[in-house]
Amino acid sequence: MKEEEIIKKCGTESPFTVPEGYFEQFTEKLMGQLPDTTHNAEERDTPVISLWQRVKPWIYLAAMFSGVMFSAKVFLGTDAGQVESMAQTEEVLTDEEIDTMMEYAMVDDYTLYRYLTEAE
Repeated sequence: MKEEEIIKKCGTESPFTVPEGYFEQFTEKLMGQLPDTTHNAEERDTPVISLWQRVKPWIYLAAMFSGVMFSAKVFLGTDAGQVESMAQTEEVLTDEEIDTMMEYAMVDDYTLYRYLTEAE
């Protein structure tokens, strides 16, 4: 259907109407339904905030950061001091250990020689 056919079929008038004098009486009705709020500041009940409620967000924040640090330590497994000490120590491996590692790594002699000559 085209727009013209829809306008011809339905018309251009709005099907919604507002009762007469609705907006003139609206504010009076609304103000009549609201509760009376003429309390003094002393009469209001202010909630008492305990020490735990004040400290609780800081405790939760500290627990979260310690949890993150613990998780990082568990998943990473080593800290910076261990990495430096591992880098400074030279481990002497026997020929049997080297051969076993080469078998597990599936590196043949040619690849190893090529790697050693290119490294220098």
